[in-house]
Amino acid sequence: RRLGPFDDAVTAALEAIELAPARTVLVGARPDRAATDLGWIAQGHRLGAAGAARSVESFVEKPAPAAAARLFEQGALWNTLVIATDGAAFWQSALDMHRALAESFERCRASVATGREESVRREIYQSIPTLDLSRDLLAARAGLAAVEMSDAGWSDCGTPERLFECLEVSGELDWLLRRLGRTGGQVARFEPGL
Repeated sequence: RRLGPFDDAVTAALEAIELAPARTVLVGARPDRAATDLGWIAQGHRLGAAGAARSVESFVEKPAPAAAARLFEQGALWNTLVIATDGAAFWQSALDMHRALAESFERCRASVATGREESVRREIYQSIPTLDLSRDLLAARAGLAAVEMSDAGWSDCGTPERLFECLEVSGELDWLLRRLGRTGGQVARFEPGL
């Protein structure tokens, strides 16, 4: 039974983990435009005989219009942040790259069953470094791979306008507007007061 493009892409990513040197495979969406407000995955060579996975050359976050146009023409993918990975390998990589993170989690682990768990967690939360998954963990890691998801209707819904577009396409915008006591006249554009 065919489940659809998203399921196909996730299955391909899971199957490609063994081919990726870092044992981490991202699902990238085939773009339909040169978006400047999304993250991109620039792809490299094909991995394995089947060729579903490709190496990741670089990440480009919210590129300028000319760079977005080049990425689009070169077949780069939008970064969905859907990731298939060997959990232990990913965790070890994160700890190796960010020692403060490792130390914080070691403190948390050591506090279990001591009666100090809650206070230690609060202390850690106040001091733990703020990391961006794409920039600080993925982009800094060599050996990643990506598989392409196409025709899935993917959107990250990262802006109010894009969220409203998705809701309109799915048929759920009218329901939301009714629930908020609004009228259909407000469908055409995002209104900050909505």
